[in-house]
Amino acid sequence: MAAATQALLGELEIPPSRIACEAFGGTSPTTDEPLDTNDYPLRFLPSGTTCVARGTQTVLDAALRSGVTFDQGCLAGVCGRCRIRLVEGEVATGCEAGLSAADKKAGYVLACQTKPRGTVVLADE
Repeated sequence: MAAATQALLGELEIPPSRIACEAFGGTSPTTDEPLDTNDYPLRFLPSGTTCVARGTQTVLDAALRSGVTFDQGCLAGVCGRCRIRLVEGEVATGCEAGLSAADKKAGYVLACQTKPRGTVVLADE
């Protein structure tokens, strides 16, 4: 039903940036990735605000603990409200259901599902 609704909105020439879709369900992803307890610097553009995130922490958790505000919703990677563009750096991502193929191609990640793996620069646009 969501796909049909999105197609109809497209036919009505509603810009994709004005369409939000949430889908909930499924199982939590598992990972064999080793526990990363290193600290990594994060920088947010355009403000230039910086904070430090442990490798076990999501970008969203680190940002909120440092006073950086984010639009957020499900915290599970499916609503897409915490979408942010990765400008520079390496990250590990979890569920990306809240991102379209175009979002991924443009370099967007979900702050609630993204963990740094080095110095990271992100743009909140």
